Amino acid sequence: MTQGMGASDALGTLGAVEGAATVPCSEPGGTDDASYRDPVLPAPSAHQPSPEPNLGARVIVTGARTKGASPERRDMSIDSYQSATGDAAGSGASPGYPVAPGAPGTPAWPSRWVAALSGVTEVLAVVAHPDDESFGLGGLLAALAGSDRRVRVLCLTRGEASTLGPSDDLAAVRSAELSCAAERLGVTDAVLDDWPDGSLRSQHPEALAARVEAELGDAGAVVVLEPSGITGHPDHQTASRVAAEVAARHGLLVVEWGVPDPVAAALRDEFAVPISGLDPSDPGVVVIPVDRARQWTAISCHASQQPDNPVLARRLALSGDSEWVRLRPALFEATLARLVDRIGPLAAPDAGPAGRRQVLDRLVGFASSVPLPRELADGEPGEDYSVVCVHDDPAGWTLAAVRTRRGGCTPPHDHTSWGAAATAVGVERNRRYAGSCPDRLVQVDEQLAPPGGGYVFAENDIHQACDATGALTVSLHLLAAGGPRARQRCHEPPHHTTQ
Repeated sequence: MTQGMGASDALGTLGAVEGAATVPCSEPGGTDDASYRDPVLPAPSAHQPSPEPNLGARVIVTGARTKGASPERRDMSIDSYQSATGDAAGSGASPGYPVAPGAPGTPAWPSRWVAALSGVTEVLAVVAHPDDESFGLGGLLAALAGSDRRVRVLCLTRGEASTLGPSDDLAAVRSAELSCAAERLGVTDAVLDDWPDGSLRSQHPEALAARVEAELGDAGAVVVLEPSGITGHPDHQTASRVAAEVAARHGLLVVEWGVPDPVAAALRDEFAVPISGLDPSDPGVVVIPVDRARQWTAISCHASQQPDNPVLARRLALSGDSEWVRLRPALFEATLARLVDRIGPLAAPDAGPAGRRQVLDRLVGFASSVPLPRELADGEPGEDYSVVCVHDDPAGWTLAAVRTRRGGCTPPHDHTSWGAAATAVGVERNRRYAGSCPDRLVQVDEQLAPPGGGYVFAENDIHQACDATGALTVSLHLLAAGGPRARQRCHEPPHHTTQ
């Protein structure tokens, strides 16, 4: 249920949304394991699965950064930050970033990729075998690590069933190879479990899921091979499926790496290998630039697994310096629950610039990566704007969807608490004014915020949200806790300056 509001209501009582808030915002593959032979990666051998992995014997492989370290996140903004009053710093600092570049010195990342990763400072990759993180995910993981995100790897088996690189203790050899590769990719740390290689599909799915959940930490996204396992490898399929299901339950973005369909077709023709490809027409597919040279240095660590494999070399050559990934956002309700849990402690009335920036990062990531339910995405016919409650927190902060249509705007208004806004649909035009309500106002600034963009507003900042598309814009506005919840409103039409 939604509640439309006219101009005279200005941002007053907010309505409820079914499935998102029950109270209004307050005013104050099926391949047989034993017979399968992967043409690119080691083949599993037929052996009986152990009832439980020996988790006490798992190997923790430390990469380039100390395990547990949380690197400072790079400024993802193109424009310098300004406060809503024009100050460069202070409690009203108002960061906004319409589009962001990739890692320094690399080609710019696509805006959809940037938007999906907004607020994600840590990523967990879940793979089946040592070398999957390099042969498959190497370019992607290096790119993520190069953007100052903390990248961790959970490898479920030690790859001891490989028919390549025979050794008295192949598991120990591959553990050392994983350590080498993790360091070269910039992976923060890698955890190597000892589930039986070749038999992941025979393990209890909830036991596997519990292991993935135990390693989630502060991850905002989970990286896996796409569901086919690329080559139909049963272990790959199982690792990806379990990790994706855990991510969905926790409201996390899933990033599926895959081979571009044209590359997969060429490999099937040239080598007669069963490789599946990502369809370029899939709306979730994004193409990102990668550092292939860095991936090759990690691949070379896996000496036991024939890093000079001609199929692998040909795939990387055909793919060039880009990778295809498919983005799978979690369901709205699960993602909202995670946002509430992570943003609640930060939405305090005395939050400083760093805390407000964290709120904005997480709000932008939420708004740009999860499909909105119809109750939020559809505006009512005939109204220029409406406000719908998304979450009314007992701690006093609120989250609402502001919908503007056909170039319409909210009235100029201010609040008795600071807040943040992030665009989910369309492009919001945020106008800021000088003056005092209800006196005549002078517009002093405006900025455009597409999906992946947003801004922070300070207490008593007079601003106005408008649709810049001529169709529909939906943005999510968070009001921090503290002070009276009544909104101060400017009823007089604004006075625009002429240039």
